[in-house]
Amino acid sequence: MTTDADAVTDADAHPHDLAALGAALVTVLFWASAFVGIRSAGKTFTPGALSLGRLLVAAAVLGAVMLVRGEQLQRRADLRAIGRPLLLCGLLWFGAYNVALNSGERRVDAGTAAMLVNVGPVLTAIVAGFVLRGGFPRALFTGCGVAFAGVVVIAVASYLGLFPTPPSAS
Repeated sequence: MTTDADAVTDADAHPHDLAALGAALVTVLFWASAFVGIRSAGKTFTPGALSLGRLLVAAAVLGAVMLVRGEQLQRRADLRAIGRPLLLCGLLWFGAYNVALNSGERRVDAGTAAMLVNVGPVLTAIVAGFVLRGGFPRALFTGCGVAFAGVVVIAVASYLGLFPTPPSAS
């Protein structure tokens, strides 16, 4: 039986649910279109220059969000405590990954690049289930199934020639 208190709680949570859904949809839209954008910009910029440009845009957007929210930068002492892991993550993930992705996009079609990148979260979820002993809840299987279905669709479309492979850049 639902009480008035339950109805108020549900109504209060609703705007947050819509905001989260909106944020997720915008994230998926931008992430999915990134492969096409990289493909297009890769005709003009080298992989390193494109990576730098992408990261500068991301830093500007995050800086603007910090200003709007009135957030402060971290103190030096706090940054020193996590400095080396943060630097390693920045160099490997944001540096090497982005340059490799931008370079790979010059050699394969956007669909194949998306497929290769989409396999990552599936593998991460499976490894986390075993290594971190997080188990395999139904939602994880559902998410992995949806991700794998997307990979299958891209693979079939690539096999049928729906994504033309670009000429290899020299």
